[in-house]
Amino acid sequence: MIELGAFLTAFAGFLSLALAMRRHEQQLCHHTLSDLTRQLLRLAGFVGLTASLALCVARSGWAVGPVLWLGLLTLAALSVVALLTWPLQGDRSQRDRRG
Repeated sequence: MIELGAFLTAFAGFLSLALAMRRHEQQLCHHTLSDLTRQLLRLAGFVGLTASLALCVARSGWAVGPVLWLGLLTLAALSVVALLTWPLQGDRSQRDRRG
């Protein structure tokens, strides 16, 4: 169960880091965020990834925890990439149908 928590905190961390980028901010929020909000999102991303590492180390120790963490980071990053590209594919297919 700790692995699920570590995955979700890593996912939230990567999503926060993505929202701190102007390109994804416009894609997901449809408006610009203030610089303070962008900095807070970066901080939240760092905290999420660090908390994910802490959960993995607490579960498996320092010998295996970082390896587990890297695997979960990979899954979380791929999930965020899939989440960010999925709406774009839908937009393209709707444009193609309209001609």
